[in-house]
Amino acid sequence: MTTYIHVLVAGTLIGALYALLHIRSPAPPPTALAGLAAMLIGATW
Repeated sequence: MTTYIHVLVAGTLIGALYALLHIRSPAPPPTALAGLAAMLIGATW
């Protein structure tokens, strides 16, 4: 479980850095990210 927390914190920090530097992220749209997060949560339960 702590691995997921570390990944969440790291992703949040990188996202904030990208926002501060006005860098476009190569990540998919938020809808796709929400789907990936739901799959990850479903896989751990």
